[in-house]
Amino acid sequence: MPSEPEVKSAQAPSTADDLELLSVISQDKGFESINENQYICVLFDLLLYRYTELQAKAFNMLVNYFIRKRTMIECLQSTQILESNSSTKVLNEIKKSHLVLKDHHKEIKSWLMKHNASGKQCKEEVSAIFEKLTKFCVLVEARSDD
Repeated sequence: MPSEPEVKSAQAPSTADDLELLSVISQDKGFESINENQYICVLFDLLLYRYTELQAKAFNMLVNYFIRKRTMIECLQSTQILESNSSTKVLNEIKKSHLVLKDHHKEIKSWLMKHNASGKQCKEEVSAIFEKLTKFCVLVEARSDD
């Protein structure tokens, strides 16, 4: 007569299994974006348990989440979107002038309050750059509106 198969009783997952699950979830890129609010709430809830390893994992996951989010926001804030060829022209003109202005800024103390020929020349160059950029930007914007 064949022997009966051995029946194993179901075991509750161990805390090691729970920590392993958290590790897998934390490495899955984009997981938190599926249910962002629930993800954050669960991690904050896990911080309340008196289990140091679990708290540490949850805390690290929260830190990683908010660091990635902050980095993305900072990158987006520094991104420039050029809508047209005229925007590109304006940006290139500003970059050229920026280098000259940067050089003048380094020496600002030596020419700003001075009434000598060198100070006067620097003031005139800076004023000319600002006038040129203003006219250039207004002219390009007027063309793009037409």
